[in-house]
Amino acid sequence: MSDDNGVANGASAQEAQERLEDMGKEIGKRLSEGAEVARSTIAKRISEAATTIRGEIDEHDELDDETRTRAKKVVDGLDNAAKYLESNSLDAIEDDARAAVVENPWRAIVIAFVLGLIVGWLLKD
Repeated sequence: MSDDNGVANGASAQEAQERLEDMGKEIGKRLSEGAEVARSTIAKRISEAATTIRGEIDEHDELDDETRTRAKKVVDGLDNAAKYLESNSLDAIEDDARAAVVENPWRAIVIAFVLGLIVGWLLKD
């Protein structure tokens, strides 16, 4: 009798383990799909922002050359960021981020701190 319970409990535990593994895979798949959608959406929004800023630069003739040049550099940076996000997988982006942190750890800390402040400020409402 205890043998049957032991086998049944062992089978039960194994089934539970298998179900947990399946759930973990499903959650991972959904997170990955969501991250891909977010990557694509962010790239699109950055590109749209660059287009909007470029239009504003062209509309305002009163901008001096230095301001116009700086604004165009910002737009070029936004375009480059959008193209990078569009053309790289999340794994490639992660690898690049890891390499950048290893190469410049203090810079990464400062950037993370500033981004944290910005996100906190945006979410405080």
